[in-house]
Amino acid sequence: MSILVICGFGEPACAVAHSALKLAGLPEAGAFHNGEFSAETLTKKICHAYKLNGKKRKGYAQVSPGKVWQALSVELMLANMETESWGWADPKNVYFLDYWRDFDPRFHFVLVYSSPEQVLARLLERGPVEPGAAEAALAEWRAYNEEMLRFYNANPGRSILVNAEVIGEGPVDFLSASQERFDLDLRRINEPLDLDAKVSAMALWAASALFSDFREAAALFDELQSAADLPRGAAPDMARISGEAWSQYSAMSKELDAASSRLDAETAALRELEAQNRSLRHAIEALEAELDRARLD
Repeated sequence: MSILVICGFGEPACAVAHSALKLAGLPEAGAFHNGEFSAETLTKKICHAYKLNGKKRKGYAQVSPGKVWQALSVELMLANMETESWGWADPKNVYFLDYWRDFDPRFHFVLVYSSPEQVLARLLERGPVEPGAAEAALAEWRAYNEEMLRFYNANPGRSILVNAEVIGEGPVDFLSASQERFDLDLRRINEPLDLDAKVSAMALWAASALFSDFREAAALFDELQSAADLPRGAAPDMARISGEAWSQYSAMSKELDAASSRLDAETAALRELEAQNRSLRHAIEALEAELDRARLD
């Protein structure tokens, strides 16, 4: 029996690994405590209790939940004891890696990392970037992945470190490595995962230009690549990405031109209607004046 705790910086990193494992046949953790809890809600409530969701908290130091949470963790185990292997994903699992490792030897860990360029690209896609936002995002990325790497280096036999892009492009190698490392019974699938999680070429191209200023993040990414069971392959083809970005920009420009033309046409039509409305008002006013004169006569 293996219980997989999946974590990675940001929802997309978690989702790509969890989706691949579920498609390959790994069951999700079942509900417990009269159906009021799931593994995800347990994680959420512990985070709330220990104030792990606030922006004031710095870093990702390990948290050891108290006896109430330990009792609920036992319930989680008992509720799923008939299931051969199961697991769940949550970025906040990074706070509890040591806790679950020590809780039961059947817990194993899927640690997923993304490139700093991907993090910056997602930031750019969310809208205008405020001053200092890129630095703050990469500082969070570094803190999170430093903690994951620390845990992986201390527990190589119970964890796997894998790049999210490798899984997304085709998860067969990831599933094979997970099956061998954790003694899982998984189906082999190798189709690219369609999770609507890919960033645009425009955002990735802009992020790559920004990333050149962040040497510490680049050094940590190199460490992750060196340590990973499944690192990212060749660096992104920037010539191809640049071409795709230009194509996307051209398409957006055409859409904007078309929208501008439609707006101009609608504006002209509105002005015509306003002119007709004015003429109609003048005609009505003239008719009312004529009627008033007729009544006076």
